[in-house]
Amino acid sequence: MPFSDIPSYLFLSAKKWLSGSISEKEKIDFDAWYNSFDDTRMDVYGEESESELENRLQAYILHNITKEDVKVKKTDWYFWYKAVAAAVIFISLFSVLFFYFNKGNKSSRFAKSSEIISPGGNKAVLTLANGQKISLTDALNGKIANQAGISIIKTRDGQLIYNMRPKDDVPGAADAFNTIETPKGGQYQILLPDGTRVYLNAASSLTYPASFEAKKDRVVTLTGEAYFEVAKDRARPFKVFALPLPRPNVGRNQIVEVFGTHFNINAYADEPNVKTTLVEGAVSVNYKYKLTPNHQSVFDGKTMRIVSVDTGVETAWKNGDFDFQDQDLSSVLRMISRWYDVEFELRLNTENLHFSGQVSRSKDISAVIKMMELTGDVKCKVEGRRIIMTK
Repeated sequence: MPFSDIPSYLFLSAKKWLSGSISEKEKIDFDAWYNSFDDTRMDVYGEESESELENRLQAYILHNITKEDVKVKKTDWYFWYKAVAAAVIFISLFSVLFFYFNKGNKSSRFAKSSEIISPGGNKAVLTLANGQKISLTDALNGKIANQAGISIIKTRDGQLIYNMRPKDDVPGAADAFNTIETPKGGQYQILLPDGTRVYLNAASSLTYPASFEAKKDRVVTLTGEAYFEVAKDRARPFKVFALPLPRPNVGRNQIVEVFGTHFNINAYADEPNVKTTLVEGAVSVNYKYKLTPNHQSVFDGKTMRIVSVDTGVETAWKNGDFDFQDQDLSSVLRMISRWYDVEFELRLNTENLHFSGQVSRSKDISAVIKMMELTGDVKCKVEGRRIIMTK
């Protein structure tokens, strides 16, 4: 990693880190820069010991100060002080970087490439009205089915598109219900017959009619999580029935009604609440609670709360990122588990542990674990698809 590649602001951040005056935002910026590299590039020091690194840094600093000293004799002491100050900042940065490299390489005990856990991708199964199942993971791109006069097309960028003939020519389409399901480690996009686009997250399912033409309402059913970009149609509202598997004696089913808007619903069975987050437009939750943009309804099966939120954080998954902001560790681990199809074995009390950090969902799990260890005061050991977490 050439020194010229290091952003100048990181030198000051490193000095603040070592002095204890760094802010949380500066820490997050440092983490984001660190995690922007893949593992092969970040392993610059390999198995080099701390003492060897220190000797090499000292040699580098002394060499550069000596060169500066030659100029001092020809000018004045100002440049000497400037050189020493630069050296101190330089050493500060590399002290922090050594901490990152050393902790990332030693505390995360990952096996070699044979055990690398890759991120999720475009994987799903489509179930047609006649019960036929089509693996969208394996199906060739192009037309994959014809149903009641409607062509179902798979695109190479992970989308499912419904192309409908003129409405007079689609008998039975309104009664032909399809279901698309993503596994753990899967995601998919669906362009519904009315033009509504749905982004389906991992371990989720969406049930919908092959056509909305004969319907008064456009109704779909969701379990898991999805982001909706609803096509406008004032004559026919779009309704989402969020149906997480209810806990005993707790019905957490929810109805969201819209006409044309962008929103996210999180309705996983293993989450304590059903959350609806509005990005733009307006929605009605359970025919009673009205949401405005940048607000979220939180429903635990008994009570409904409306809270203000950062929609960028709530919908980061749809844009290909994890974005955790002081989030309880248990919730963070559930999200990671769904996307990487792994299980966590916890050998610590997570009750009061919260976590902040950002990382791309396109990276393998080592980048996520590295981020968690650096900012969450935890250690992880990977054994197959099981991750053992300790304090």
